[in-house]
Amino acid sequence: MTLGERIQKYRKMKGLSQEELGKLPHISRQTISKWESNQSSPDIQNCKAMADVFGISLEELLDESKKIKTDQSTNHRNMIIIFGIVIFLAFIMESYVAVKMSERMDALEEANSSLQQQINDFYGDQPISLDTNSICSYFSGYISDIKKDSYNINIDLILKNYQDNTTA
Repeated sequence: MTLGERIQKYRKMKGLSQEELGKLPHISRQTISKWESNQSSPDIQNCKAMADVFGISLEELLDESKKIKTDQSTNHRNMIIIFGIVIFLAFIMESYVAVKMSERMDALEEANSSLQQQINDFYGDQPISLDTNSICSYFSGYISDIKKDSYNINIDLILKNYQDNTTA
């Protein structure tokens, strides 16, 4: 990058027009235009004055290679920080999903226990096998409309023609 290009870059970064920068002592807008188009170069005093206006060191204005190295190391550090944040967020999301799945499994176990209790209450003290091949021709259950702390459980149970062989 040429000195003229660096002057133009820093001038634009500061939001200055050529006229505004030309208000420095002994510098005109036309002179700045010539510097930016590489038709001429500023002397050391003008470079010092511009570096002060731009808020950079004279070395940064005159030698862009150091700035490029600094930018590259800053970019590398920023990429490491961003990568760390992404890994952290992935861990948080995984933990959240695991907790929610655990809560849902607990709710399913509770619903299963409740269903088992209702079946036991229905059949009383009679020993009964819950083998679905001997009791049911069709058994299906699903949980729907899972919301924060409520579950709707729908169970379809069609009993076979059951014969009690325990009294024979």
